[in-house]
Amino acid sequence: MPIDNPDRTPAGTSAAARGRLRARQAGVTAIEYALIAALIAVVILASVSLTGTNLKALYDSSTSKILAAIRGAVGP
Repeated sequence: MPIDNPDRTPAGTSAAARGRLRARQAGVTAIEYALIAALIAVVILASVSLTGTNLKALYDSSTSKILAAIRGAVGP
């Protein structure tokens, strides 16, 4: 069946069929965007979680070093 229009629908299809096809294509596009957004959200959550864990370890290390320095300066 030859294709003679720019939206790539066959020439003999009715207007209603073309409308249904466009609606299905729009639905598929929306699903694709939702999947991309979900993937981005997962990456953001993972990076924030990892950064939070590393930041807590850094603060804990700094706190213990500061306390050790204070105890060393003041004495036992």
